[in-house]
Amino acid sequence: RNLQVNFILKYILGVIIFLYIFAKYMWRKVNIFSSDDGSEYWKYMQTEPSHWPQLFLYSKADDLIDYRDVDFIVSCRKKRGVNVSSQCWDDSPHVQHFVKHREAYINTCYNFLKKCIDLDEVNNGGEGPSSKYD
Repeated sequence: RNLQVNFILKYILGVIIFLYIFAKYMWRKVNIFSSDDGSEYWKYMQTEPSHWPQLFLYSKADDLIDYRDVDFIVSCRKKRGVNVSSQCWDDSPHVQHFVKHREAYINTCYNFLKKCIDLDEVNNGGEGPSSKYD
């Protein structure tokens, strides 16, 4: 009986260790924010392979994200051939651009979406946006 309990405990412990290692591995794979300073995220954004159009809305007054870092990422994405739009304000705090610059924010988003959706192609019976973004 004691041997059977030891076997069951070893089996349970083995399963727990496997799940822990598997979870830790998967967390590292999906968590691009895994470093305290966010450096892995910024490295990922520089080399991210998709070519979908991107819009960056940010501010020089942001106390969480330095606007120069965003400028750098915008530059990197453009060098990779990505269609990048950006709007940098001087005075809006982190994620407060819509509150401080409502009209400009709405117009920027609208123009970006309008650019992404080729309305002439869709209205003329085309197949939608180009496949160059795959």
